[in-house]
Amino acid sequence: MSRNDFGLRFGEQAQYFGNVPDGRTAMKRGGDVMPKRNKKNFRPTKKGAGMTRAGVAAYRRANPGSKLKTAVTGKVKPGSKAAKRRKSFCARSAGQMKKFPKAAANPNSRLRQARRRWKCWVLNYPLLKTAKVDEFLTDFLNKKFNHYIKTVGTKGQKTTPNLLLWPDKEYQNFLNNEILNLISKEFSIKKEKIKYVWTHMLEYKHGGKLEAHNHMHNEDFVFFIYLNSCKSSGETVFYLNSFNEESQKRTKISVLPTKNLSVCFSALLTHEGCESYEGKKVFVVGFRLLW
Repeated sequence: MSRNDFGLRFGEQAQYFGNVPDGRTAMKRGGDVMPKRNKKNFRPTKKGAGMTRAGVAAYRRANPGSKLKTAVTGKVKPGSKAAKRRKSFCARSAGQMKKFPKAAANPNSRLRQARRRWKCWVLNYPLLKTAKVDEFLTDFLNKKFNHYIKTVGTKGQKTTPNLLLWPDKEYQNFLNNEILNLISKEFSIKKEKIKYVWTHMLEYKHGGKLEAHNHMHNEDFVFFIYLNSCKSSGETVFYLNSFNEESQKRTKISVLPTKNLSVCFSALLTHEGCESYEGKKVFVVGFRLLW
């Protein structure tokens, strides 16, 4: 099979990155026949780019002997063929991140979206981790909380606008020093790799809840701190294998709101906030990893 200017086999390149400027030239050189470019065969960039299952099947029919497969998107066993495929792709695409800095800097590029679909950061960071924080952090956030709660969201829930846009130097300095240092230390992520996307403060009471969702198309990780404790309601439930598209069985962990408890988790994880009747208060930020 031919190779393109990305240094990957052309069929693999199409799977990982979608079209590139030299795509047609590479096809002519190597004789690979690509499936028709449409929604059936190719996934849009915002959904991870690359070929769909139908596209891979069409490619293999047109190129007998090809072993092209779809992306490894689920949970894999260490040392398995799927784990080795993910490791190989992530290593090669990491090289492309260095070679193409503009694509690496753009979270919506085909390269970044492909790495997200392949879940490359799963190799380096835990899906979910908790840690206790110092009291002075929650004291500061509680003080700001009472000042910031402005808009009303779903029933029983109050939330602020994106506070990254708020002209409060004290709060911005707090984010860029105390919170950044905390995330870096407790969750082993280098500070220079962290870029905030948004930050909010939320309050849930009178049965307020948050429906099951994930953040996989917006940021890479979410970090939050409980600002108070709840005795019997308001748990946050994480579905640990929800990022496995082929899994019908969900393993879940419930975290009861406990003051000074912080949680950092992969944006891939589906999670939900259960009904709260005790005024659960949360500080939360979403961030991306820079390369």
